[in-house]
Amino acid sequence: MNRLKPPIFLCLFIAVFIPLAYFYSQRPKIPAANIQSSEPSITLMGKLRLKLFPGPPEYGSVEDGDEADYVWIVELDEPSFLIALNAPENELSLDLADIVRREDAHDLILCLDEDLERTCEEYKDQEVIVRGVLFHAHTAHHYTPLLIDLEKIVQTRPANSSKSLSNQK
Repeated sequence: MNRLKPPIFLCLFIAVFIPLAYFYSQRPKIPAANIQSSEPSITLMGKLRLKLFPGPPEYGSVEDGDEADYVWIVELDEPSFLIALNAPENELSLDLADIVRREDAHDLILCLDEDLERTCEEYKDQEVIVRGVLFHAHTAHHYTPLLIDLEKIVQTRPANSSKSLSNQK
């Protein structure tokens, strides 16, 4: 009787495994471009600023010899700040109480490419809407507690729209 068990289990395994393998091989392949990111994008508003921070080597003072590091930030309005605080965070997270206590809590660093940097130069000191993946600071180069991997930035109001409205009066 013991001699029959291994062949029976082998036959059962083959009878189950081969149809499953065939079934999974026949499923349609989904292109990588159509797969949604597991990191959700978030949309926030505020005023765009170019801010100077002390960089390497000590990240303490430009006057004492640290590199000048100019960084694009958005000074978040209150509703956007609350949205950012309550956004789900998949990676290393700061304590929300620590974020709120910081003087620069409403500042959001923009992580961006050259094209978006040129756009930021156009929108400097204006109200903007930003969209991207939010994350918390985790290195010395992250000068504010909140950062966003920027996907898109737009003005809330074009700069010349107020002029054209005043000319119509």
